Amino acid sequence: MIASPKRLRKHPLRKFSRLAHWRPNGSTAPGIDGSVRFYLAGQKTPAVVSRMGEGVSNKKTNAVGKSDVESCRWVALSVLKAFQDSARQRGANAVIDIVSYYKKIEMRSATNYECHAGNVVSGVALKGTYAKVK
Repeated sequence: MIASPKRLRKHPLRKFSRLAHWRPNGSTAPGIDGSVRFYLAGQKTPAVVSRMGEGVSNKKTNAVGKSDVESCRWVALSVLKAFQDSARQRGANAVIDIVSYYKKIEMRSATNYECHAGNVVSGVALKGTYAKVK
């Protein structure tokens, strides 16, 4: 099922939903070394040589004293680090077709990911496919 951002904002169990801009490739980030590239569903990718299965990463971070943007970026980096480590173990050099996967509801965007930021905790859940790309 694909959830629209409008539907997500109305979900009774969600205190806050936001879409944050996606920019993991080509930027320096703690723990992300560039050996694995990340592509949201709908983004153009290099030619896919092989697909190596799917993975899900769901991380939370302490949001106390952080802006929503800061806590969302921090927790997204934790998710990408987990994807990077799993990709290396599988021999993949990319994670493609990445979708937001909060409460197992897919939200697809070629430019944004979903982050749930609260006063105490922020969380990001992503699902993607490990791949070897040219």
